Amino acid sequence: MAKIEKVETSKALKIGQRIEVTLLQDENQNRYSSRIEDIEDNKLILALPMEQGYPIIPMRGSVFEAKFVTEASAFRFSAVFMEKRMGAVPVWITSLPRFVEKFQQREFVRVETSVPLKVQLLNKEDNTLLSPITTYVRDISGGGMRIILDKSLKKGEKLYIEIELPEVGLLTTYCEVVRSFQPIKDEKIFWIGTRFIDLPNITRSKLIRFIFKRQREIIQKAFISGRG
Repeated sequence: MAKIEKVETSKALKIGQRIEVTLLQDENQNRYSSRIEDIEDNKLILALPMEQGYPIIPMRGSVFEAKFVTEASAFRFSAVFMEKRMGAVPVWITSLPRFVEKFQQREFVRVETSVPLKVQLLNKEDNTLLSPITTYVRDISGGGMRIILDKSLKKGEKLYIEIELPEVGLLTTYCEVVRSFQPIKDEKIFWIGTRFIDLPNITRSKLIRFIFKRQREIIQKAFISGRG
């Protein structure tokens, strides 16, 4: 279980920090990119989130969750939407949380990506590796990855992966299946959740740095495209 630490808002929130917001009443849990424009007394001023050029304006009193990452940590907090302000820079006016939560176990930070990899299932009978399968990663964290296959795997099955990642290099390790999910019924597509078994600490550290950099890039790109 990830260790969570409470941090005073004044020590964590910075003007200009890009964040992701999710309205808690949204059944689809859509994520929108924003930015901290200002902090006023007991109010937080956030750039108006956009989606495909359209502003996101919730009902007054709506609760949302915000997440952001720095070089080495992930944070989240909840706040309440109070009103919008349509000036030169349209913004949300929200409540200001007293604390934000800091996640100490960075391997739990997960980022979506689409990178090819080779997978070899482990034969239980003689512990040999089967022929390699070329497929793709759906998302990755410092603790494991979710890969795409055309068949389901059982929890506990072992597999060997090879994947090339920017700033990490060639990553090779054994993984254990923790879950298998079919996102589209009647289609032979399965998302296989795995955890790394023997990933060296030095490789894990490189992977975590890649994940945090990638997540910041995604948030920034989504914010810029939303403003357009």
